[in-house]
Amino acid sequence: KETGCIKWHNSLGVNLRSSLSLGEVGGKKAIFFQDGNTIVHALDALNGEVIWTKKAAVMPQNMGTGSPIQTGDQIIVPLSAIDVAAAGDPNYECCKGHGAITSLDANTGESLWDAHMTENAEPTTISSAGTQLYGPAGAPIWTTPTIDTEKNRIYFGTGENTSAPATDTSDAIIALDLTTGERLWVYQATEQDMFNMACSGFGKDGPNCPTPKGPDLDFGGAVSLAQLADGTDVIVAGQKAGVVHVVNADTGELIWKTKISVGSALGGVHWGLGVANGMVFAPSSDPPFPRPGYSPKAGLYALDLETGDLAWSRAAERGCETNMAAMRSQENKWPDCSFFYGYSAAPAITDDVVFIGALDGKVMAFDTETGETV
Repeated sequence: KETGCIKWHNSLGVNLRSSLSLGEVGGKKAIFFQDGNTIVHALDALNGEVIWTKKAAVMPQNMGTGSPIQTGDQIIVPLSAIDVAAAGDPNYECCKGHGAITSLDANTGESLWDAHMTENAEPTTISSAGTQLYGPAGAPIWTTPTIDTEKNRIYFGTGENTSAPATDTSDAIIALDLTTGERLWVYQATEQDMFNMACSGFGKDGPNCPTPKGPDLDFGGAVSLAQLADGTDVIVAGQKAGVVHVVNADTGELIWKTKISVGSALGGVHWGLGVANGMVFAPSSDPPFPRPGYSPKAGLYALDLETGDLAWSRAAERGCETNMAAMRSQENKWPDCSFFYGYSAAPAITDDVVFIGALDGKVMAFDTETGETV
């Protein structure tokens, strides 16, 4: 870390989709990560040598996007699914894949237990293209779960269902028993949200779009574990609906929720929020689509952890002139002034400053108490 010189390099020849997490195998420091094909890799942190690899998928449609994380002798692995994109093909038999959590032995990579977010899909109806449809499916887990070792629990959020019928595990915050994977409680934020890439927001829907079509309002980012002033443990989570939810960590009961922006499939809270010093710092990525009746509110919002009341907000600003036509033109495929400028990433927080990255490549720093630009 003093010089930036490369100490070791291991070219694994795979798409490394997740972040790295630090742990230990047999007394050695190890790093864990998941590639896009749901293979979990354990590498020696000092020399980069492979300790073990393990296919974590519980079905062929799974893909790996979230990071595996070690707790004790377990590696907890989140699994999402490819169906949401594959369903754009009218000939694809939509949909069979669903989200899951799988537990692996940290020392060997062997499977310990699996927790599925829906039942196995069964044939339902025939699409207008003549393709067999299946369901239920979906409720993918896109990001790293949150571990509470004192309560022996795992917490995480899920995405929408990708085919009918809808389940109560989609667009939800869920708690599992860390030892067994047993589902302890489910808090569902949006019911009947069925969506995939056959559903168009601009024209005719494809044959694989479910009926009724949902708004695609995932919990896309990791959830946070926090504590209220009275000692109540809570889960804090941001949703693409532009809503921040705080639920009781023991029961899953809603304590409060606050809508900070319009939200959409590309809006609201995308990749997480931050909690510090009794405040929730939630970003909004609402894109500036020119639609009638649509009033985007991209920005950073500071909420009181106890009540959900707004302490301050700072609107994200483009600071230059552009439009969709310019972005799509052949002469200027990527304008200097980006069409997108909202806050999609989770913030980083110190006692005095909250940092947030914008979609146009800017990094902003705000005073945590007042929201003033630092």
